[in-house]
Amino acid sequence: MKDIEFVEVGFENFESIIIPTDRIKTLEFGKTERREKSSYADNAPTYTSRYLTLEIIYRDKSELIYDFRTDGKPLEEGNNSVQERPNILGRLLNFNDITDIRLLDENKKPIKGIYVPWIYVGDFDNGAMITDVSKDIISINIREET
Repeated sequence: MKDIEFVEVGFENFESIIIPTDRIKTLEFGKTERREKSSYADNAPTYTSRYLTLEIIYRDKSELIYDFRTDGKPLEEGNNSVQERPNILGRLLNFNDITDIRLLDENKKPIKGIYVPWIYVGDFDNGAMITDVSKDIISINIREET
């Protein structure tokens, strides 16, 4: 398998953020099961998992301040890198709507994608997702059973 250099976190509204692996403290997921057909336009291999644990290092509290109404730039390809826009890490705190993660190579090309559990609690909220912020770490846990 190619070396993973970035992790792309996908959200319910098709937005995403791309995080370099030097910002990832922990990335764990349960046993994966391959989906018959890729869910991605680029046909990257797609899997499902029963849980995801993701810990992301933030360097300054300003990186946690993101307001989509005033930021003015959508979180889409070419505009969703934490390297260029560190404050978009705050998107992780605004909504509980992670749908999947993608493991990317050095050219930000997908190696594989993993869909996380989703427990419906509203139109756009994943009841399986719990986010916590402590000194220097954003912790995200998504489990099939909460």
